[in-house]
Amino acid sequence: MCGMECATWATAFVSFLTVVALIYVQVFLPWWRRAKFEVIFEKNKEPWCRRFPKNSWIRLEIKNVGRSVAKQCIGKLMEVRNSEQERERKFDPTALHWVSRPMTLIAKPNEPGEFDKVSNESVDIHSGDSEFLDVVRAFEHKKPLMKVFPADKRARSIKWEYEPGEYYFKITILGANIRNPVSREFCVTWTGNHNDLTMGLVN
Repeated sequence: MCGMECATWATAFVSFLTVVALIYVQVFLPWWRRAKFEVIFEKNKEPWCRRFPKNSWIRLEIKNVGRSVAKQCIGKLMEVRNSEQERERKFDPTALHWVSRPMTLIAKPNEPGEFDKVSNESVDIHSGDSEFLDVVRAFEHKKPLMKVFPADKRARSIKWEYEPGEYYFKITILGANIRNPVSREFCVTWTGNHNDLTMGLVN
């Protein structure tokens, strides 16, 4: 009798250990090793804000603070709103340009000698490493301009250029192996002078 009970308890204990091992391997380890984003930005400071004689750039630093590679990461500008919180109707969610990715010139169809600029929309970010994401640029031209900086600059009936004013940008960072994308909202202000271009975290 004792032998049967001991065998039953032993079987139950082995089953319990098997379940614990499976949970550890399939749930805890992937969670512990997961890639995880941290969005780093300090207003009006290098290297997030770069000012030159005729233009200014603002960009975000995306750091992988997890324990594995964040694969095929994309930084998307999800929406643009004005100071009255009205959404820009001529804008669709679009991938922004990773600083480390060179822009490639693509000939425009039916426009000889004219080119669009396109770059790879995704990057892998290793554990402890960072990539910078271009967001917006203001520069002196025939008239002052503030432009969103997409990875794909081909015309798609999307508004890239904005007049002086206050705007709200919602930016989301995604990855192929990221379960929980990270979203942040920023207030972008511009008076018409590229030196006055600023961006601040809203949430």
